Amino acid sequence: RDWSSDVCSSDLNRYGRTPKMHSADNSEVSRTELVLNANGEIEGTTKATMSGTLEINRRFAYLAGLTNRMDTTINELLLRFNEIGRGHLEVTASSKTDLPYRWDSQFSLEPIADLKRSGAFLIPVGATPGYIAEKTLHKPLDKREFPFVCESVTAEDHVTLKLPENIEIESIPADVTHQSAHVRYTARYQQIPGALKVERQLVFDYPSRKCPAAYQAEVVEASRVIRADFKSAVVFRAK
Repeated sequence: RDWSSDVCSSDLNRYGRTPKMHSADNSEVSRTELVLNANGEIEGTTKATMSGTLEINRRFAYLAGLTNRMDTTINELLLRFNEIGRGHLEVTASSKTDLPYRWDSQFSLEPIADLKRSGAFLIPVGATPGYIAEKTLHKPLDKREFPFVCESVTAEDHVTLKLPENIEIESIPADVTHQSAHVRYTARYQQIPGALKVERQLVFDYPSRKCPAAYQAEVVEASRVIRADFKSAVVFRAK
């Protein structure tokens, strides 16, 4: 990790610098399959993998394993985004550092919309790691007075939502492309026969782990864009 500081090695008897943090080495890739039933309920599965600091953070979060009741664990995951349901989560044991860290969940959500009449719904998050979605939960500081610790990471969400036959999609959210000097966010929405596909990617790519206070403006703007995107709705007509 690059803290923009020199370090001295007593073994080599010389100073060195910790290497730059690369966003591609610190990643979370989540793939979610959702089924929207005719009554508005959701059935879903998620498989996710992590690497680098994002993997370390997850391993620490579950260091002692899933010690809570499973219904409590799932409820806590869903309540982050005001969702209600049930499910099951399996993660790689934190002690098995020789194995890639994996997240496998199965879940169901209570109705996200009344499909008997025309309306709209948001793409649910479900029992996923939710690195990108979590950026919508807290408003970042408007500005900073001092440098701050920042991480270069890449997060991807790949979602397929299968649609019931009792609705017809009238509009889907618009694609999003946001790019600043050190932050990039994209969202792509595609309607395919019988389903919707959503691809989101968030990249923080900094030259150092110590960011100047001025970089906070990029974080604020990216957060605004992500919040707006997650509030974009799918509009449907009941048949």
